[in-house]
Amino acid sequence: MESQKKPDRRPQMTDASTFLGNAIKRSQGAAAMIRGAKENSGFTLVELLIALTLLAMLSLLLFGGLRFGTRSWQRSEADVSATDQIGIAQSFLRRALEAAYPARLLPDTAQAKIDFEGTSQGIRFLTPAPAALSVGGMGRFTLIADRRENEKVLSMISRFELARENSSSSAMDVRLLGGFDNAEFEYFGSDRPADPPTWRNSWTDHATLPELVRIRIKFSDGDRRSWPDLVVAPRLTVDANCLYDPVIRRCRGR
Repeated sequence: MESQKKPDRRPQMTDASTFLGNAIKRSQGAAAMIRGAKENSGFTLVELLIALTLLAMLSLLLFGGLRFGTRSWQRSEADVSATDQIGIAQSFLRRALEAAYPARLLPDTAQAKIDFEGTSQGIRFLTPAPAALSVGGMGRFTLIADRRENEKVLSMISRFELARENSSSSAMDVRLLGGFDNAEFEYFGSDRPADPPTWRNSWTDHATLPELVRIRIKFSDGDRRSWPDLVVAPRLTVDANCLYDPVIRRCRGR
């Protein structure tokens, strides 16, 4: 019998050049990976300058918008404050003029005259004292538009009815509005009952109050404020508290 041929179990040797080539390739790949990691680990100077420039431009836009918003807010707050001031002044004047009292100074029928004097620059009248003063009785008010400290000012000077005219200790001077160009005071009524009523710029030495009182205030062109025409109708027409005494020829107690 022929003997069977046994397989060769000796390990086969790999070519040395193949091992060497693979080792070189692996080393080159590792070096490339390390070099790429080093290159991507930071920014160049040009990239840093571009980033800083973009950041500065973005900050400028943000702060510009914030500044614009702040100015708009402040302007709107100033407009609201000015509108509130005008509303408060008109409300106060309306209440005071509606309650104006036609107190007689000369009760004689032929020379009747009430305590009211209206001119183109102001009004002097008698009206109940404001409740804020916590006192009763009448107060004599003088509404006047004059120039103070290089601006036109609408102010109200008040004193109690029985206070002396030359007494400054009892007078209260309240500033209602300022910074306008011109103020006009007009009165609607007639000199005699048979005459038709008309608007006029004065009302003095009359036996009755005017039917209407109109106050106009004009601002400069650049001023955003607006004063609607204030038209007030006094409610009282007769001095009901006057008890005429023919002996002294005036109201009793006056």
